[in-house]
Amino acid sequence: MNKSILLLQSKIGAWDELKSSYSIPLSLLQSVVLAHKQGYSIKLVDQRLDHNWKHSIETAISEGIYWAGTSAMCGPQILHSLDMLAHVKSIDSSIPTVIGGKHASLIPEIALKEPSIDIVMKGDAELSALALTESVSINRSLYSNPTVRTMDVPIGSKLKKVITQTHLTDLNSLPFPPYELVDVNRYQPKWKGHRILDVFTSQGCPNACNFCYNPVVYGRQVWRSFSSDFVKSLLTHLKDTYNIEGVWFVDDEFFGDLSRAKLIIEHIKKLDLVFQVQGTAINTVSGMSNDYLALLDSAGLTQMNMGVESASLSILKMVCKRSDPNLVKEVNRKLKPFSIVPWYYFMTGFPEETKADIEQTVNLAMTLLNENPNARISPFACFSPYPNTPMYRLALRYGFKPPETFSAWAKFATDNINNPWITKERFNLINTLQFTSLFVDGKPEDRLGSFMMQLLAKLYRPIARYRFRNLSVFGSSLERRLGFFIRDRTMKPDNDR
Repeated sequence: MNKSILLLQSKIGAWDELKSSYSIPLSLLQSVVLAHKQGYSIKLVDQRLDHNWKHSIETAISEGIYWAGTSAMCGPQILHSLDMLAHVKSIDSSIPTVIGGKHASLIPEIALKEPSIDIVMKGDAELSALALTESVSINRSLYSNPTVRTMDVPIGSKLKKVITQTHLTDLNSLPFPPYELVDVNRYQPKWKGHRILDVFTSQGCPNACNFCYNPVVYGRQVWRSFSSDFVKSLLTHLKDTYNIEGVWFVDDEFFGDLSRAKLIIEHIKKLDLVFQVQGTAINTVSGMSNDYLALLDSAGLTQMNMGVESASLSILKMVCKRSDPNLVKEVNRKLKPFSIVPWYYFMTGFPEETKADIEQTVNLAMTLLNENPNARISPFACFSPYPNTPMYRLALRYGFKPPETFSAWAKFATDNINNPWITKERFNLINTLQFTSLFVDGKPEDRLGSFMMQLLAKLYRPIARYRFRNLSVFGSSLERRLGFFIRDRTMKPDNDR
């Protein structure tokens, strides 16, 4: 019997629903890139697309699997991932079950207390996935394998494991992610008519924000990248193989090296692709010349996401954000002559945050939208303490009680409000800001959906902007129900329509 590695992509939550199609399970594909190169068979079950996912798991197990693995972010995805692993265990309890991802990497010993988890792969997993597969398939010891460090964790009568790969000295030695393992056409959300495919070109972040998991998982201010030649070859391969129209760079900081990025962008222009950048810093964009921005514009950059978080100087100092409101406004004006959409991330719900701090942040968001018609703001996020970060330790001092189980972390996400220092009045305010920020700009029109739903969203916008700008909580439950109806219909992926 030819066995396979079984990858399990679980439902993610609201953010994934904001796209016209689901994001490709790129982190799972990347984790098995070396195992795939060595010829191991790999199967993937995507819970978001496969309504008979339990049957698909059962079929894969009946055909033989080495191990089953999934990933999860903090929030509701945790429960979906555990549900998939539990189904594997219900069929054959001897199959090793694995979880990876940032949250399990932050609290591996807690994750291992879940009955459905045998192994946590901490951090990146290209070497870890190969090592585990070799351990199961050819009985190669994990403990003597120099590519990984294996730690035993006794849980009751069982001995579970945390596997951490050693540092990959050369990312360019890795093969391309095995996109061919999935139907790529089902994972290309559209942005203004262009089909976009996720690509990542770097790991980590050179910044050191106190609320972020990156410094804990990768090391403080660690940023490593694939070379421009590697990325250019990958983009050519994706264009030739899948006829893609654009790419979404999912790096936390795509512009960590402006010279490298320029070579990649010039190649994108030759390939006649559009592209979006998920992550960069206000300071980075501030340092770009007008000629550099003109190149980005002419090469097809349609959206560039930047973290603002807050307009309060005291909050920015607390979270170690190297920016200030004046610099943000300067960057916004600098981008106005171009067709690039600057997308600004905002966050509230911090310890010590006052209503005045929130007012400053809302005023800044409105200023950005008013001064640059292309600008968009993220739905306002609520601060959620990631374990072992500096802000997590501050949250503990303010009464935050961390969940005792991995599954309980499902209640903690940036669109949930759980922090103990938030009063009922503040809860209602943040809840209103989270909701109305969905409609204050052209986000609904940017997404695919029925004409009627787009029209309703546009008609609701003046009310949303009034409530958002004036920090005015909902006037009626009917208004909120109508708004959620518009949101759910507008943002629902094509795959589910």
